[in-house]
Amino acid sequence: MRFVFSCLLAAGIPFFMTDRTDLPVVAVIELTILGLAFWLNRGYRVHLVVFLVSMILFLVLGEVYFRLHYFGREGWSFSRCHPAGYGHPWSDFEFDESTYTGVKPNTVSYFKGKLFHVNAQGFRGNDYSFEKGTNTYRIVMAGASATIGSGLTEEENLPTMLEDRLNRAGLSRKVELVNLSIGGSKFGDMLHVLREVGVRYDPDMIMFLANESLIPSDDMTIKARKVHKIDKSTRELVLNQKYDFFSNRFFFAALLSAFREGEIGRAARWEGITPPKDGGASRRDSNLLAALKNLDGMKGDARVVLYILRPILELKNTNYSPVYRERLRSLARQFNMTLADTYGAPCATFKENELIVYPGDKHPSVTAQRLFADEMVPVLLNVIREDEQKYRQDRNDPGTGTNASVSD
Repeated sequence: MRFVFSCLLAAGIPFFMTDRTDLPVVAVIELTILGLAFWLNRGYRVHLVVFLVSMILFLVLGEVYFRLHYFGREGWSFSRCHPAGYGHPWSDFEFDESTYTGVKPNTVSYFKGKLFHVNAQGFRGNDYSFEKGTNTYRIVMAGASATIGSGLTEEENLPTMLEDRLNRAGLSRKVELVNLSIGGSKFGDMLHVLREVGVRYDPDMIMFLANESLIPSDDMTIKARKVHKIDKSTRELVLNQKYDFFSNRFFFAALLSAFREGEIGRAARWEGITPPKDGGASRRDSNLLAALKNLDGMKGDARVVLYILRPILELKNTNYSPVYRERLRSLARQFNMTLADTYGAPCATFKENELIVYPGDKHPSVTAQRLFADEMVPVLLNVIREDEQKYRQDRNDPGTGTNASVSD
């Protein structure tokens, strides 16, 4: 009985305490438990050793299988493949105060096992100059981690899909989509990047991620969201437990943490775009109204498209946040903005794991991004074609009464 209890305690301590308290505290408690187990179970010391070795093998083999299953050969590289998020000190991104985001420009890094190209402005995506070319339709997109492409390649990401599909739709002007998404952004952060960077691109369209949970619960502050220089050593980070050590280095540990929190088997929820659980509906509504007023004031001649991304919740249910979505639709009409609502995406035809990057990281997968693109492209095309008609009228030659030629 003491042997069984010792084994359960030895296994339970790291499972329940890892990433919840300081790593040294976990280590001291675990070593203490193991020492007592060896002392109290002298006749079972060999069995304890076998149990401990088995526990270690379980973690190692679980990590190896996860990496090979989801990343293939690339999974062998711990430097390229780890769960550390955007801006985390253990990620591959380098700090550079010259860019808006704080990320070193013109670099290529690995982010959750996938190549991540950083352009000259410190954002992900194609590197477009501020000066807009002739016969170009320029879209500036503000978003969060779901549109920065967490765990996806450039080609698998929603902004790239949208740009590619719009350019294959037979429009008379080339579409350039500038992705100004920054992981963890809320309304105030997105408004700031649009004001300080987005308007410099002379956009014809501004896309603004308007999911309800991105509305600040407190007074909205328009501020920059950027990566800050980490001037602490790895040792200090581990000792202070400022950043989860295991779940930001090892996928299987993150999966165990998700299992511990009861997230395995639940409907997927990716951070940043799920309906808020707390109250404060009145505050959120006033912040929403303030955000749209700010957008309206900075848009100039650009069209504004508010887009909301469907959370992967209860896959057969599409009636999420009906009150908020109707309120957003009403305000969009009031401010002469367009709403692209992807909540009607046919997620029910897929399994949950097909719509997330991988278990433990429930950002939208390439399949989910395609579903979003399917819903959004028709809405965007309608807006662009309305602008195309106005564009042709503006280019009309009053001397000849004929339209100027517009190249593809």
